[in-house]
This record gives sequence, C-alpha cells and structure tokens, in this order.
Amino acid sequence: MAHTSWPWWSSLCLVLPLFGCTSEGETKRPTEPPPSGSCEPGEYQTEGGGCCPAGTTALDDGSCQPAGIAAELCHEGFISDGEQGCEAVLPAESCGVGEMAVPGETSCRAVAPCGSGAWGDIPVEPDTHYVDGSYAGGDSDGSSAKPWTTIQEGIDEAGQGAIVAVAAGSYGEDLYITGKPVRLWGRCPAMVEVVGTGAEFGAIFVHDGAAQSQIRALAITGAGPAVVVSGSTDVLLDSLWIHDSTHVGVDVESVYGPTSVLLQHSLVERSQLVGVLVVGAELTMERSVLRTTLQSTSGSNAGQFGFGASVEDDAVNGADGSLTIRGSLVEQNVGIGVYAVGGSVVLESTVLRDTLVGTQGAHGRGLVLEENDSSGKRGDGVVSGCVFTDNREHGLAFSAGSLAMTATVVRDTAPDPQGFFGRGINVQASSISATPATAAISHCLIDGNREAGLFVSGSDVTVEGTVVRRTTPDITSSYGRGISTRPFPATGRRSALWLTTSVITENTDVGVFVGGSDATIDRTAVLDTLALPDGTAGDGITLISRLDSFAAMQVIDSQVARAARAGLSNFGSTLTLQRVHVDCCPVALNGEQDYPYLATIVSLPFTFQDWEGNLCGCGPDQAPCQVLSSGLAPPLPPL
Repeated sequence: MAHTSWPWWSSLCLVLPLFGCTSEGETKRPTEPPPSGSCEPGEYQTEGGGCCPAGTTALDDGSCQPAGIAAELCHEGFISDGEQGCEAVLPAESCGVGEMAVPGETSCRAVAPCGSGAWGDIPVEPDTHYVDGSYAGGDSDGSSAKPWTTIQEGIDEAGQGAIVAVAAGSYGEDLYITGKPVRLWGRCPAMVEVVGTGAEFGAIFVHDGAAQSQIRALAITGAGPAVVVSGSTDVLLDSLWIHDSTHVGVDVESVYGPTSVLLQHSLVERSQLVGVLVVGAELTMERSVLRTTLQSTSGSNAGQFGFGASVEDDAVNGADGSLTIRGSLVEQNVGIGVYAVGGSVVLESTVLRDTLVGTQGAHGRGLVLEENDSSGKRGDGVVSGCVFTDNREHGLAFSAGSLAMTATVVRDTAPDPQGFFGRGINVQASSISATPATAAISHCLIDGNREAGLFVSGSDVTVEGTVVRRTTPDITSSYGRGISTRPFPATGRRSALWLTTSVITENTDVGVFVGGSDATIDRTAVLDTLALPDGTAGDGITLISRLDSFAAMQVIDSQVARAARAGLSNFGSTLTLQRVHVDCCPVALNGEQDYPYLATIVSLPFTFQDWEGNLCGCGPDQAPCQVLSSGLAPPLPPL
C-alpha cells in the first residue's frame, strides 16, 4: 500500500517488521513473553484446552458464550431482544394519569383494586377503627356503624398496630403518626384521597416512635410534601398513588433518628422538586412507578430540579443514605432520573428512561452518582438487570466511588440541547476532590449512543463480556467512539482500562481510543469501525501519547477487523501485541512519531512489542504483521 514519507522523519523506517521495532530502529522484545498456547491468532485457549474466538467467554462446559447479555441473564419482567440485550415487557405507550405498569406487565392498570362495600377488602380485626367522612350521625365511636369522620381521629384513638380503615372520600387533613405504630388503610387510591393543607411537614408525617407503621391504598396529594418519614424504622408504604404534591412526593430523612421505609406497588407522579428524597436514611422501592416529577413552581426553589429520586448522606449527623429500586419504572422526570450524592444506590430489574432536560437546560441524565462536597462521602452504585434508554447527555454519569454493573442495557442516549455528548456511560474522577472512580461493567450492552459509548477520565474501569455498538457522532460530526479514555484534566491522573471478552463494533471514528492512559485488551473483538462523515479516521484501536502523559497498551488474543482506516494506530506510545489477528483493514498497524495533538506538534517515538503469534492480512492472505508509517493524522482529543 502506498504511504507518505514526511521530511522531518529523519530516522523513521516506513515499513517495519513487527519485532519490537521503534521509530528509532531499535529492537525491543520482552524478556519473558507469555505462553503462546495452541490457538489461532484472534482466539484464546480455554482452561479445558479448547479454543474460543475473541469476543466470547469460555464456559465450564467448553462452549463459547458471545459477549452481551445471554437470554437467561435477562431478569424477571424482561426478555431477550435477540441482539445481545434485554428489553422490558411493558405497554407500548406510557400509562395515563393514575395508572401504572411495571416490568412484566403488558397493560396499564389502577394502582390497587377497590373491592366492594364501604371499606372494600381491608381486613376486619377486633381493634380496627373505621373512618368515613360522610357519616353525619354526630356520635362517632370508631366502629363500622359509627365511624370517625376524620382520619386523624382514627389514628389518635387506635391502639398499637391497629388498622385505621378509611372509606371513600377526600380528606383535607395533615396527618401525624407518632409514638405508636398504626396501619392506615384506605379502600383504594381511586376512591380515598388525603389532601395536605401545607400547614404541617407533610400530608402524612410518620414521626419517631412509630416503627412498623403501614400506609396502604390511599391517594395522597396537596400542598407541601405528600409523605414524610423521620425517626421510625420498617415503615411500609404500599399501593399508594402519590400525585400532584407541590413539594417532594416521598421524603425520608434521619433528622429525628434512624429511618427506613419500604415503598411498594405504588405510583408517584407529578410531584415537584424530587419524587422520592432520601437523606441519611434507607428506602427500598419495589414494583413501583416514579414518573413526571416537575420542577418547582414556587418559592426559593422555583424552576429547580424535577429529579425522579435523590439519595444523599446526612452531612450533619453522619448517617449514610441508601436507595434500592427493584422491578420498577422510572420515567419522564426532569434533569436526573436517579441522583446519588454521597449516598449509595442499588438498581435491579428496573427501567430508567426518557429523562427530560429542564427549563434551564440542565442534563436529562439517567443515573448520576457524585461525591458530597459537604461530607466527602462518595456515591456508590450497583446496577443489575436494568435498561437505560432515551435519556439525554449521559445515560449514567459517575464520579468517585465505585460502580458495579451487570446484565444491563444502556442505549440511545441523546445529546444535550446544544447537540453535544449523548454518552452511554461517563466515568470520571470527582470534580470536588479529584478522587478517581472505579467501575466494573460485566455482560452488558451499550448501544446506539452518541459521541462515546463509554467515556473514562482519570479513573479505572474493567469491561468484561460486553458489547459496545453503533456509537455515532455528536453535532460536530466528530467522535462516535465505542470506548474513549483520557487523563483527568485537573490532575493529569491517567485512566486504566481492562477490556476483556468483549465486542466493540460498528462505532465511528475509533473503536477503542486510549489517550495518555493505560489499557489491556484481552480476548476482545474490535470490528467494523466506521470513518467520520467527512471520510477521515476510522481506526479500530488508537493509542496516543500526550506531552504530559504517555500511553501504553497490551492487546492479547484479540481480533481487529474491517476498520475503515487502520486496524491499530500508535502515536508516540508503546503497543504490545500477542496472538492478535488484524483482518481486512487498509492499514493493519500504523505508527507515527510526529503528530499534531492538543494544539502542538508532539514528537515521541512509538514502539511495537511483538509477543509472537500475530497475523495481518485479509481473508486467506495472512502474513506476519508489519508496521507502516503512513502519515496518518491522529483522531481528535476527547472532549
């Protein structure tokens, strides 16, 4: 293939056999190369002695499992999409007001059935206190024949753990549960409504001394927060329709002592500021829907937030914040779907989709985990069996702390309002303390995002058995990389990437870009990298050093095929290859020592280290690899 010699390359050999030849003509071999095994280049040897192709995981039975999410790894309520991912079983359209569906349900339904009779299916117990706002007898005693006419009367008169059964009606009250547990139980949310006046902490406030209280089958709305819990543990919120409150929907805080809540089978919609807020407390949300949280319309918070859920540690009393969401749907919130600042998040079998950009142009991100600048605690996350789709700017944005993600789909993240980003997953060091983040991504699908499928800045990331596919450029017609790494700009701290048994395919510009950082690519296939719209770039793997940060990479037992330009391009860096198959790329291996980068001309020698067993060519025409210096321009620096 023809290539160009630039006049300032005084000692550069333009075609170099792959024997560790550097741009200065040196020979450099590792003293103890790893064992070669018996497999062909682009394959690896399994523990049982067989061979599996790059981009697969060897199983105990000797078979080779393709990267991505196998059908049997899709969680309950999800099915295989036939393309290495899972999709939720849900109605084709979003449900209407007051209706819900969680993963596994194909049609919209009411939050809870109403049953028959004045109190529906509420259990009948000897100490039950009954409430019916329509009773006009004037001689209430809490019996079913002479019920209380206000809910607070029933709460006050009920014994420890007794049921307060509420008949149909709209009750304009601010309810207060303290000093004892009660079970507040409406006929159904469609018929029983508590309307807060805004005069107290919330429409329903569960205070200290009320551990194991229950609130069931009610609609809750009105001025101020809908439900507030503080100072009581093991509180159950079940089958509630929390809607149109002028403040937070569910507020769980440790101000009055340890606090924990289970929210299940409920619908929280059209609250303001935050749908579910957790501060220094524990909340688990199961088989519920959290949607259409609005930005605040009044007061000092006007125009702010609209987050679906938010969890943080309590910087005053030091209590940790913990939020777990299982089998649920989080959709159409504003700014951020789920936000953790110094708190921990567990998401399981949940869909997080369609997060909207706020009126001030803020975000639209699916999941955000950050360090708390007041306490210094970091937001940690565990994500399993979830789907993130049609969010904006970043599907997941993660800084500091740790993230473990398995069997999860991150797809179709849209750019911000200016047309930039649209990253599937963004992992970076903390903007507060510069503490690096760590992430482990296993058997996932990252598909159809913009600018970068996975972006890493000054952090350490492991990617295993994952497909990163079809990333496209942003508004500038640049980027579209499958994986992109760089040092953290504020400190220069390098990123570290370990990419194994994965498939990086049909991305644009570069399949895997490593800038000024370290990477090991092992048993991985990088396929079908596309050129940019202007016809430039299109490298399978790019390794590039900066003047302030050298880059180094090992590629072992891997395949790079059908890249639009170079299979592997090395700009002033050290690249080690063993049993790598570079197939049908216009340039198999390219090295450059003088190149423009970050507004300067970089002059650094490149090195290729040969650990043997590498083949380059196309189809049946394979031969030992050679290094070209074709005068290729480096891809653009990451944003």
